[in-house]
Amino acid sequence: MKSYTIFAFLAFVALASADFAFEDMYDGGSGDVSCLKERNECLESAHGIFGRIKCFGAYTKCVSQCAGACGMDYLECRRNKGYLRHCLKAHSRCMYQCQK
Repeated sequence: MKSYTIFAFLAFVALASADFAFEDMYDGGSGDVSCLKERNECLESAHGIFGRIKCFGAYTKCVSQCAGACGMDYLECRRNKGYLRHCLKAHSRCMYQCQK
């Protein structure tokens, strides 16, 4: 039981220190840089497994924010009496660009 407590404490310390180091590696959106490129840059400068986990978490957050923007664009297209096929095609293109 004591070794489990020590392991949990060390894992917490590692996550906390990786979080502070991660703030320097990842900027929360760099405009024209894609999520994938930003993730790859983060992975190149990441130290250890916890740094890599943070990079993948940031990539997931970036893609989900992009997907949310695509969804809002789709709703805007439908509100402006856009054709369903046209709106779906634009939405799928937008979602594809989010993953790049």
